[in-house]
Amino acid sequence: MDQTVNIFLDRIERLSAELGRERAAREAAEETVMRSLSAKSVIELCSYMAAGQKIEAIKLYRQIVGYGLKESKDAVEAVMDRPAPERAY
Repeated sequence: MDQTVNIFLDRIERLSAELGRERAAREAAEETVMRSLSAKSVIELCSYMAAGQKIEAIKLYRQIVGYGLKESKDAVEAVMDRPAPERAY
């Protein structure tokens, strides 16, 4: 029984590490894309996300970046789901 539990725990650790690498790669790709956008596009995209207009944000992201629906949805949701940074003052 202990061996089965250890094998299961090992698999969970490997899966967690793999998911962490995938998430880091996705976030790095999103960061690269955001840096390449024009200021006007970023402002418009951020205003949609801040207003909770996810569908409009996804549409705009698709137009700007050229990604498919799923990739654009995942990217927009990843940004919208991030906690707001703390203010320094």
